[in-house]
Amino acid sequence: QAPATPLAPICPPSSALHPVRSMGSDVSRVQPHSSLRPFLSWDEEKIQDFLAFICRCNSASVRLSKWNMVEFVGTERLHEVSDLFTLFEEGADACVNALQLAAALLLLNQSVELQVRLQGCAGLFDWSGSGQLSAADLALLMQACIGAIGRCVLPQPRTLPGKASIRDLCQRAVPNGESRTYEALVDWALAESSIRAALDALSSTEPAPASFAAAGEAGDDAT
Repeated sequence: QAPATPLAPICPPSSALHPVRSMGSDVSRVQPHSSLRPFLSWDEEKIQDFLAFICRCNSASVRLSKWNMVEFVGTERLHEVSDLFTLFEEGADACVNALQLAAALLLLNQSVELQVRLQGCAGLFDWSGSGQLSAADLALLMQACIGAIGRCVLPQPRTLPGKASIRDLCQRAVPNGESRTYEALVDWALAESSIRAALDALSSTEPAPASFAAAGEAGDDAT
């Protein structure tokens, strides 16, 4: 369901966050689709502006049109936006799931601290603007993130949770029908081994080869 009210400010300043520490694991590098590349170097201010724009565009819907995106980035980038939308379009209406697109651009961004990006993802699913998420909200967030990664990353991080385990993870993160703040959920995600390993893989990206699109299409056909 769409949020009933505009979302609250997404993230605190990065200076208020703790730096990510290396886990010392051997992280396989993943390859984001080349169509994302023009949008993965945004700084924190640009990301905050984009998240606020998403909220304004989606007060009554979670769909984002190509023309909405062009309005944000400028008409001179229409071709880049068209390429980006081919990864996320689900019908013939030139619209995409705004939450899934935003999650992809946040998770794969290489310029902004990981905690800021994760809190940005959490803010997209804070329907009440309370600064907290329930277990159900967290499940929607995780499903959107996994769906976004599936559309634009090869190879898939091996530790991504499946649908069957998302409910258990969310119940552990937010037990007893309670809710938790963005910061608490980010701390949980970084301590949860399967999620942290996937995040480390997404933070260790390399440019995609020309064969990416063909490989991605083959993977879609296989599923």
